[in-house]
Amino acid sequence: EGSLSVLASYLPLKKINLQVGNPLGRPIEAVYWISGETAYIELAQASGLELLPPKERNPLRTTSFGTGELIRHAIQKGARKINLFIGGSSTNDGGMGIAQALGFRFYDVEDNLLDPVGASLKRVFKIVDLGWLNRESIQFTILSDVHNVFCGPEGAAFVYAAQKGATPTEVKLLDDGMKHFAERLNAYSGHFINELPGSGAAGGIGGGMVAMFGAALKNGLDEIMKLTAFENQIKQADWVITGEGKLDNQSLKGKVIFGVSNRCIKYFTPCTIFSGSNSISADEENLLQVTEIKSIIDRANGIEDAMKNAFYYLEQMAYEFAKENF
Repeated sequence: EGSLSVLASYLPLKKINLQVGNPLGRPIEAVYWISGETAYIELAQASGLELLPPKERNPLRTTSFGTGELIRHAIQKGARKINLFIGGSSTNDGGMGIAQALGFRFYDVEDNLLDPVGASLKRVFKIVDLGWLNRESIQFTILSDVHNVFCGPEGAAFVYAAQKGATPTEVKLLDDGMKHFAERLNAYSGHFINELPGSGAAGGIGGGMVAMFGAALKNGLDEIMKLTAFENQIKQADWVITGEGKLDNQSLKGKVIFGVSNRCIKYFTPCTIFSGSNSISADEENLLQVTEIKSIIDRANGIEDAMKNAFYYLEQMAYEFAKENF
């Protein structure tokens, strides 16, 4: 999330406003960007976790349908290339919501139409494409910063569903549903997505889009860095500062921190990380090869204080960094 705010500074993008359904189907104003026949869409705009208060977050009930509405509108406006950035999702529906907005229908064994939500994954028996799109003429690219597979211990549900509001029992239920849905998608499309890196991104949207729309999965950070000529900027920089809310082992699996530090290593440019918290090991820190990691939680009186007074502590850290290095 936030990727397109960055790209809007570099590309000639036209902003489109549209009312769509939020993760629970309530009307919400969302935006996407378009340039010629290429649309740039953020899943977080319509299906993001931050769109719901904590008490309403439940990946058994949330859907990516609103994101599908953005895609459908872009195609109706003439887009033939859809670049979908899938960070910050609230969903674990395997892409059912997007697919339903684009003409797919999902039925159980008794031919009942299913809602495109996580709770329906285990019940999918039949997948039907109503043929709304000429998929051969539309190129879907899914941009993500994670490499998780569709299901299993490293899959969408076990790694991310708890962050989206699922209980341990619900996580297991969702993973069972993802395994079943992967089998149905394989039977429907011939795409065996279970172990495909990135297929578990955004609650399985990565894999669902590959199976149902022939989408290509690409690393979002790499694509953004190309579009913004990021490496040229690193070459010219005296020092690079990057940051993340929670620095943990997920940060080392294709996320911004790792991508930035790797490029700093390449050009011998010093790099410092500012983070909210830091739980990586000394060995993991060595992989990053940064000059220093400064963490808010190291100076705050607990997590509540760290979050409430993040600006104050970040300002302190920035002052200390500047005084020490310049």
